[in-house]
Amino acid sequence: MTGVFGGRNGVLTGRNGVLAPVDQQISIDDFGRGNLAPYESLYAEYGGVTSAAAYTGVYGYRSPEQFTTEIESQPGDGLEEYPKSGTEFGYVTRYEISDEPWQLWFIFGGSGDRYPRYQLEFIDDETFRVQIRDSDGNRYTVANDDDVNVDWIAYEWTWLVGVIVWYDADESNDGNKRGVRALLFEANDFPFTTWSSEAYDADEFDVEAIADVAWPYGDYPDGTGDVPQGLGRVGYRGSINVSHDVSSVTRFV
Repeated sequence: MTGVFGGRNGVLTGRNGVLAPVDQQISIDDFGRGNLAPYESLYAEYGGVTSAAAYTGVYGYRSPEQFTTEIESQPGDGLEEYPKSGTEFGYVTRYEISDEPWQLWFIFGGSGDRYPRYQLEFIDDETFRVQIRDSDGNRYTVANDDDVNVDWIAYEWTWLVGVIVWYDADESNDGNKRGVRALLFEANDFPFTTWSSEAYDADEFDVEAIADVAWPYGDYPDGTGDVPQGLGRVGYRGSINVSHDVSSVTRFV
């Protein structure tokens, strides 16, 4: 496997050559409509759309530190694209902590009721993980990195890119690849000229990796209920004690 990254105007290649050029990166939500009409909220407080939360484009989504917010959009609710298994997608985010405890979630997968779904989580500085919530609301960690400590960025208001690789149920790596994988790094080179998680694995280009959470192997734990597959929701949760921006939610074809 080879990989070369040449900066914002460079070339990123993987096992199969150049993958996901910029014209094949499809916006899930850039918040350009200037409102949250496609979203519903679990709480009375939605947060809001503001130009101050935009990394690229005109607008981004901001949740305030004074409230817990959780909004989500289901397929058919008004976004042109939604996350789906068998694809890679990501978002640009930044956050600033005022106190503890705090938590941030990027929510994806599943539709209809609130669960089942996946949650990419930042919690209390030191936790970066992906969990499943099953149809009964039980949580199961399916990918985590115990060595990650993102405390150094939390107070810097640093733009980050989170990328999620969501495998189809029947995809396999020696017969046992399942579920999801997550990557997190600084957003200096977003929007990508090209993107490939395979090329990222080659570790031959100049992007500072903060975390690489590997997919689980084997089956999910017993009792997880329905594991999200297919087309699913997208959403964002921010607790009190942390201000949170989301910008440029994108699917990499």
